[in-house]
Amino acid sequence: MGGVGLALGGGGITGSGHVGVICALEEEGIPIHSVVGTSAGAMVAVLYASGHTGAQLARMVPELTGRLLDYNILGAFQRMLALSKQQLPGVIRGRRLYRYMREATGGRGMSNLPLPVAVTATDLCSGREVLFTNRTVNMDPLEPQTEIIYQAEAAEAVLASMSIPGLFRPVKLGNRLLVDGGLMDNCPAAALKAIGATGLLAVNLVSAKPLFPPHWTFSSILSRSLNLGLHRMSRAETGYSDLVLSPDVAEMGLLDFSCISQCMEEGYDCARKQMDAIRKLAEGVRCND
Repeated sequence: MGGVGLALGGGGITGSGHVGVICALEEEGIPIHSVVGTSAGAMVAVLYASGHTGAQLARMVPELTGRLLDYNILGAFQRMLALSKQQLPGVIRGRRLYRYMREATGGRGMSNLPLPVAVTATDLCSGREVLFTNRTVNMDPLEPQTEIIYQAEAAEAVLASMSIPGLFRPVKLGNRLLVDGGLMDNCPAAALKAIGATGLLAVNLVSAKPLFPPHWTFSSILSRSLNLGLHRMSRAETGYSDLVLSPDVAEMGLLDFSCISQCMEEGYDCARKQMDAIRKLAEGVRCND
């Protein structure tokens, strides 16, 4: 069986649904020969590409609690009002998340990860999409101005891809100011195709279906607002995919860590329901990596 290439979309905590999908594929014996991710999907993509199995990821996910988010609300407020110009604005510094990813990847660069992988980010300065990868890129599926970066630390690439503007501090890399890749491409099937993958399986976590929670919170309003915007981008990008999985995670909050296990279950169940189609897709693929 040739296997599949995975495009993992963004979605905050709902990104743990990607782990459920991977577990279902491994349980079925379907190889994953390449993986691309945006935002939360970037974290899962890089962890998987660095050698962690689905079962290992499922054990690691509960570690992704609020303790990894180093809030600095007062400092962010001061920077928003231009009272402090020492650092870039953002409620979450991102240092703890960076250290976690650096340890989990062994401090390796993208070029040293054994599996074909890519993650996307957005450069606020140039207005371009940025693609961190360890494979030669075919530019045809991408925007012509997309910048390709081969030499970057994996942990730094993930932090850049996950840096939701206003929530996380942007990541400075050379003359670039990098934020969440979802601004350009929230379900990066085009990037997956660009690194040579065939049998493209996309996991889209955002939805615009009607939602009527009993109580609106800051997290639910933020999540819903982002989902509505990202849904249009995901709808366009998943057109490159051979098959799209859409786990039912629309009601989960962007930073609701209590939903991690439920999101994993939704991802797993969604993949199981589509397993016949996934198996057929994998059987038609010849891996050239």
